[in-house]
Parts: sequence; structure tokens; C-alpha cells
Amino acid sequence: LVYYLTPDEALEQRADYSDGRRFQLGGFVESGSVTETPDGLRFTVASGSEPGTPSVPVEHHGAPAQLFQSGIGVVLEGAWRGAVFVSDTMKVKHDETYRPPEPGEDVR
Repeated sequence: LVYYLTPDEALEQRADYSDGRRFQLGGFVESGSVTETPDGLRFTVASGSEPGTPSVPVEHHGAPAQLFQSGIGVVLEGAWRGAVFVSDTMKVKHDETYRPPEPGEDVR
């Protein structure tokens, strides 16, 4: 059984989730927090889009979801490693509108 937590819940319940215990973390990717790493990405996930909302630093290993970008809602699966949530599975929330990529557009 893998539980789903928001960043504020994950921080409040940190003692209940030891390093290595998997859960899902859902929230919004904070604008300006995304950096690429050799293994994937580093970014911060917040409970809401307002400044000052609880947030969790994330290291994602693997390719990001196709629609990944700052400000989008994500659901990650992984575990704590110290103060960082390390994920290996990513899903993004999006609307139902489909738009094919423009010629030459980077779809990553």
C-alpha cells in the first residue's frame, strides 16, 4: 500500500515515513526551482501556488514526464532520503486539451 501525501502532510508526518519508505507526493512544481542533473531533475514541490506554502525539495531520477514544467501539478512516487524526497516515478496533471507540437518545438 502506497499512501498519497501533500507536501504539508509529508512534512508533518515525516517521523512516520522513515528513509526508504515509499509514498506518493503530490503538489505544484515551484517556478524557478527546476534544475537538470545527470540522473534527472531537482526541483521543489509545494502544497499550493501561493508564496510561503509548505514545500519539499525533490530529486527525480529518470526522464521527466512529457508535459513536465514549472507551475504544473505533479504526483511523484519515491521515498525520503534525509530532507529530500527522491522519486523514480512522475505523473503530471494536465487539462483535456490536446495540441500537437509545432514543428521544431521541444516537447520535453
